[in-house]
Parts: sequence; structure tokens; C-alpha cells
Amino acid sequence: MQDPSKVFEISSTSVLDLKAELFKQREEFERQKVVAKNQPISAASRKVAKKPGIWERQNKGVLERSHRDELEKVETSTLEASRAAMERKAKLYDHLSKTGISDEILSEEVLVDFDRKAWEQPSEDEPTKEKDKSEDPWVEYVDEFGRTRVARKSEVPKSESPVIGPTIPNDDNEMIPEELLLQRWEEAAKKELNCM
Repeated sequence: MQDPSKVFEISSTSVLDLKAELFKQREEFERQKVVAKNQPISAASRKVAKKPGIWERQNKGVLERSHRDELEKVETSTLEASRAAMERKAKLYDHLSKTGISDEILSEEVLVDFDRKAWEQPSEDEPTKEKDKSEDPWVEYVDEFGRTRVARKSEVPKSESPVIGPTIPNDDNEMIPEELLLQRWEEAAKKELNCM
């Protein structure tokens, strides 16, 4: 490669000679091209790009929509196949969780310990805690900071002040908890005044 810092001295006549030689070579090339095709060079011989007619062109986005439709067909078939596989696996899982795995070889391949799961889960015959909670009423009580709380009767701490009563008044014309609380507060205030 030549050194870029090196400057060549070129005269204007040399540049003109180079341009003339280049022009001659182009003309020679065009003549050889015409002889090879055996046709004269003219503007009429050039092909003019025609605009597509009304019936030849497609609407915009037709190819994209058709491609998208093909993808959706593939997706729906894959979705149906995966849904069927998942349903089959769910049935197998339910069966194995109810009966357990008896085959030693199969139990090594399966990653879920169905025997332990069956042991830990309560059976359907046992009474659940939900039934017990329906028998355990909601009550209001006052905690150590004097706040009124609502909780199940079984969850009320024994060290707290006594249970005020159920949050819903009974038909026996019992006082509702706010009235009872107000009455207790008034009694406590009277005792404090009498002590002074």
C-alpha cells in the first residue's frame, strides 16, 4: 500500500487525458453491447415498469392475515393437544393420590410422594374445622389496652376482660354490647368520683 502522506504531482493535462480515455472505453463497451444484442440503443428499447392493474394487485395485509390464520390453526391444534394431555395427567394424579403407588420401579420415577400426601391430607370422613367454626360464635371482648375486639369465642384469651357478649343481640331483649359497655364505663366513673 502506498504511503498516504506521499503527494503526487498531477498536471491538468494528465487529468484531461484520463477523462478522454475513460470516455473512449465507455463508447467501446456500448458498441460491443449493441453488437451482442444486435439491437440499436434507444429509449424505446428500455422496459417501462408497468403499474399492476386493479385485478392484479392484492389488498393490503392479505399475506399477513393469511400467515396469522395459519399460525392460529397451529396454535389451536397444539392447545387442544396440551389440554388433552393435562386432563390425562390430572386423572392419573387423582388416581395415584387416592390409591398410592404400589410398584417400586414406578415410585422411583415419580417425583411426588403420594403416600405421604394421602397421610397428611385429612380424609373426607373426618369432621373439618369449618364445621367447628360454625358452632363457635363471634364475640366482642376488651383487650388489655381497652380496645374492643371481635373474635371467635374459642380465640379469646382467657387473661383478657370477660367477654361482653355476642355481637348480634338475641331475641331475649338482651342489651346490645355498646349499651353494656356504656353502663360499665358509667359505673367505673362513679366509683372513681366516690373515691375522691
